[in-house]
Formats: sequence, structure tokens, C-alpha cells
Amino acid sequence: MIAKCLRASALLLSLFLSGCATTQSYNIIQVVWPQPPQDEINVRPGLTQLVHANPSLKVVLRVPNAANGVTQSQGVQTDNADSLLNSAYDSIEKRLFKAGFVVRDRALLNNLISEKGITSYKEIQSRVDTDIIIDVSSLRFNHGQDWLFSQQYITDTGEPGSGIKVGEAVATVEAKFIIVSTGEVGGIVTLHVPICSSINCTFGYYNFSDDLNGVYQNSVTPNSQDQGWASTKDDPDHVPAVYLWGSGAGNGSITHAADLIAQKIVDALTH
Repeated sequence: MIAKCLRASALLLSLFLSGCATTQSYNIIQVVWPQPPQDEINVRPGLTQLVHANPSLKVVLRVPNAANGVTQSQGVQTDNADSLLNSAYDSIEKRLFKAGFVVRDRALLNNLISEKGITSYKEIQSRVDTDIIIDVSSLRFNHGQDWLFSQQYITDTGEPGSGIKVGEAVATVEAKFIIVSTGEVGGIVTLHVPICSSINCTFGYYNFSDDLNGVYQNSVTPNSQDQGWASTKDDPDHVPAVYLWGSGAGNGSITHAADLIAQKIVDALTH
């Protein structure tokens, strides 16, 4: 932040000395985001009936292995991607527990399948004592393929604007619900949570143009210091600033995203 202030002071001084420069700056305070991909929830009546008849069903998460986890965490600006994923899985388990499910140890299930090669659902049921396996095939938070972009917004002047591209990350989970007693796939879901649906994503825009030298400097950055952000050159004219799920705690964090996704999983199971 200090470095940014120093750069800004130097730039303002140059404007004063040049006497012929033009500046423009404002805050983008309300972005008109496109709708995220629609959630896909396909749950068979048999699973719904099972859950309603047994409100304290035993569930266990089956999660991708560590090697896959790094790929699924692309865009997380941290060296401990695996740790963040494990924390996210913990958040999902906590939400399931709060909803009344009995949550079994996911490490035991993963060990039985990946190391001991046990694939019989009857043996899994006897060894893990579970009714439903929530098989997470993919969990992504900041992957570029899921980002949403917009060029429509309201500025702090109260006027609508357009032309500057900004973005937000979307957390996405793909999972199956397996009824262990029969081996039946009772449901398949793909669920999405955009970050700017849970925090107020505002951006700062600054432009400096020197009419003598024809030098143009443009900057668009997220105003929040609590979330991660990234820029990527998706075309020659724009370098969009993108809000990413952060590695800290609270709203806008990966932990928060996992909790929101977990609630959608619970809703899919119980509704």
C-alpha cells in the first residue's frame, strides 16, 4: 500500500510539472455481472426418500488425490494449495455435520480405495460404516475457465460506464451421491458460487495521458485488500482485474466459498 501511495505521489507531481497532461480516475462501485452457469442438480427420488426417512444418515466425502488437488486449485495465489483444499473439505464436512448428518473420516475411505484397492460397496460399508458417499470429482475456486467478465458497471459519479473489462472468480464443485447399500448413483450435481455474490466487488480505475509524449498509463485494480486478485491478457486491448477467492478467513475466502458450496450440497440432498 505504501509503495502504491509513493507511485501515485510521483505521478501527480509529474502531472503538475507537465501542465498539459490529462487524468481520469473513478471507482467502479456496482458491476452488472452476467449470470453464472446454472446449477445442475439431478437427484433420484430414491435418494430423496432415503434422506427424509433417515435424517441422521452417515456420509463420507471421497475427494481427489493430492496430485489432482494442485490442478484444481489453479489461480490460488499461495504455495499451500493442498492445505487450502483440505481446509475446504473440512468446511464441507462441518456444514454436513451441522445439517444433522453423521460424518465419517474421509481419509479412511481414501485409504481403502487408493491404497488397499477396495471397490466393493458392501465392504466399504462394513469398513467405514457409511450410508452415502459424496464423491467429489472436481473442486475449483479460482480456475480461469470459470471466471465471469463484465464491461457494464456504475461508477461513483452515479453514471453508468462501459468498456473496461473486469472479472470475478467462480467456485465450482462436481460430485456424485452414491447410495452405498446398493451402489446406485442417487444424484449428480454441478454447483457454482461467484465470489461477488458474497462480497461487494469494487474496482478503482486510473488513467494518465501525457499529450506531449503520447504516453498512456491505465490501471484497474480491485479495491479490496482482503481478497486475492489476478490480471490476465485475454486480448491485446484489455488486462482485466479479477477478484479471486482469498486464502484468509471471512467473506470472500476459500473457506467461505466451501461453506456456500456445502450448503448447496446439503440442499440438494435434503430438498
